[in-house]
Amino acid sequence: MFSLFDVTNLNFVITGGLGQIGLKLLDYLENSNSKIVVIDIFSNKKLKLLKKKYSFLNSKKLKILNINICNKKKTENSLKKIIFFLKKIDILINLAAIDRNNKGNFSTNYDFHNFPHEFLKKSIDTNLVGTINMSQIFCNYFIKNKIEGNIINVASIYSIVAPNLALYNKKISSYNNINKPIDYVISKSSIPNLTKYLATNYGRYKIRCNCLIPHGIKNLHDKAFIKKYSNLSPIGRMSDVNEIIGPIIFLSTKASSYMTGANLIVDGGWTSW
Repeated sequence: MFSLFDVTNLNFVITGGLGQIGLKLLDYLENSNSKIVVIDIFSNKKLKLLKKKYSFLNSKKLKILNINICNKKKTENSLKKIIFFLKKIDILINLAAIDRNNKGNFSTNYDFHNFPHEFLKKSIDTNLVGTINMSQIFCNYFIKNKIEGNIINVASIYSIVAPNLALYNKKISSYNNINKPIDYVISKSSIPNLTKYLATNYGRYKIRCNCLIPHGIKNLHDKAFIKKYSNLSPIGRMSDVNEIIGPIIFLSTKASSYMTGANLIVDGGWTSW
């Protein structure tokens, strides 16, 4: 029976594929007989450990490339290698991003008014410029090869709302508030509108582009943070990474064939308050 959600004959390129969402997505796609090229930055030691932990990374249906997407020329030069492996590219998923808040208690060191520009630039280069680089390269590929391409950008809930101070602080009346660093918020905020720009400019080439907006994926958060998040969430909990995979598959397949330029929000009702 024909399935609207069938990914069997679809070939994927996924940036940031060795992260939390990426690994779960790769597991699903590899088991569904899709072919995938993963683009990420890693050391040989890290990749060796990941391949030992996740057996699907050793699949012949999957190729892993060490590429910094901030460098457009080097990324363009890798396209031949990607095409040689996949033969045809159907879907680009822009997952790659850095989150400075995950590097210790970084957010306690800087407020917006004294946030270092070098940190801001690095996040913009990866989270926004890297996404632009990949989208430019693949829009060009889709047009030249007359392929009805599909681009899925992954933003953040902080691309449409500001971080809630109550999530990060015991008291929000203080002048010494902890918050999500501005570099992540700023760099992710352009992704939904970039998506709309791509959708409206390349729809005539039958290229679709949609944006997934997730929030609150449980990872290595402490109990106090999980409790705070749960109290602030309409659904009463953080999401499991598995709950992000279904929406990505939906956007990848014929099930979403009349969707382009859309923001698919998966936030447990966070933005409904």
